[in-house]
Amino acid sequence: MTEPVYPKAEFQAMAVQPSLAQLWTKTPDLLRRDSWPDCQEWQNILDETPEWKALPAHLEFELDIKIGQRRKRKLTKQKDDPLRPALRRYESTIVETHRI
Repeated sequence: MTEPVYPKAEFQAMAVQPSLAQLWTKTPDLLRRDSWPDCQEWQNILDETPEWKALPAHLEFELDIKIGQRRKRKLTKQKDDPLRPALRRYESTIVETHRI
């Protein structure tokens, strides 16, 4: 599996757009990088941002672990649970576990 290409040129193009400029004030280093930050770097950015500290639950970044077919089937059954939040699985998991 190949690493995703880091979209440095796209980030730099977005950074000069007035309506998006505010997004880059918290993570200016992303505009200078040539590769994606790892989970610990994202966690450091998050932990140093007052707006994120004010959230009711502490969020954590963690490396995505690929799961097997049996686990995927189990998750699919859980997804059909009527008591589960009506969000896509990715967002639901963040809400439930506080992990990104």
